[in-house]
Amino acid sequence: MRANIASAQRVNIALLGCGSVSSIYHAPALEQLEQSGVVRVAGIFDPDGEAVARLTERFPSARRMSSPDDLSGMDLAIVASPSAVHARQSIDALRAGVTVLCEKPMASSVQEGDAMIAAAAESRGLLAIALVRRFLPATQAVRSILANRILGELRSVACFEGGPFRWPARSPSFFDRSRGGVLLDLGAHMLDLLVWWLGVPDGIDYEDDAMGGVEANCRFVLQYDSGIRVEGHLSRDWEVPNRYFFDCGKGWMSWMPTEPEAVQIGFHDTSFVLGAELHDRAFFGRPVAGRKSINFEQAFIFQIRNVVDAMHRHASLVAPGADALKSLRLIGECYRHRKLMNMAWLTDIESATARTEAGRVP
Repeated sequence: MRANIASAQRVNIALLGCGSVSSIYHAPALEQLEQSGVVRVAGIFDPDGEAVARLTERFPSARRMSSPDDLSGMDLAIVASPSAVHARQSIDALRAGVTVLCEKPMASSVQEGDAMIAAAAESRGLLAIALVRRFLPATQAVRSILANRILGELRSVACFEGGPFRWPARSPSFFDRSRGGVLLDLGAHMLDLLVWWLGVPDGIDYEDDAMGGVEANCRFVLQYDSGIRVEGHLSRDWEVPNRYFFDCGKGWMSWMPTEPEAVQIGFHDTSFVLGAELHDRAFFGRPVAGRKSINFEQAFIFQIRNVVDAMHRHASLVAPGADALKSLRLIGECYRHRKLMNMAWLTDIESATARTEAGRVP
């Protein structure tokens, strides 16, 4: 069914997982795509009956699926369940001949990610990962500016993302050690963008504050044989500056994740900047007259539409599983070579205990 769907036929979607990412992001996108006649939410599954009930109110024609492999009549499965079951549910769907759009991180381990890629190859199916930031005009502009060396050769990148934890997690299992911490969560987006922009690094150094649990803060350094150095920070505690800064031979570029359509750009040898003034700074890539603005939520519509177009063979996947596996391998390398972050506020006894507990983290 996947390869032979007529262009006028709606794609039947199974939504696996009714947590926050589904209710906040996927459901509104699917509602708009249903209204446009592109898709139909035909099935919903989650062990949480109340969560299923809330989503079936929004999609009354969808049947309550008895299990995640109850995929009869489905063309596309959106796997938005906890990351611990991403691999199993995605593999089952692919083997059933169903296209998969899996939430990030694609899997809990590189081994699981490899198994997902293998299942897609064996079934000749489509496996896309919900790396939704690739659909933002700002991140696409960054990629183009760097690829075309508009600011000269890239020399270094400094990026920081974080803030006090606010995600509406539905259970304490969100913080299980098997699910990783801020690196596997927010870092899946950050490292994917860096690899998408720059390629896979040649060396990596990593440290975090995990002391027997999951990390709330981490720092990594990526090294490239070309001489490019990337330093990244992720935090669930504090939230400044929340930006990506690119130092190039002729100038600099800055992007804030809260600005889906804006990239700040300037030059080393002049105060001249490109774009329209905004808070005494200029931004490249702000909306132009007559073009509809794109925000983070709307990027989910573009993401699902891209998968549907790929099913119709009208487009290639923007975020295929093979791409997501590259950043997942980097995350695995970080955890494998993790060091304890220096925390100067700890006493000597606390530091010794922290080193002992950190050494027990798998």
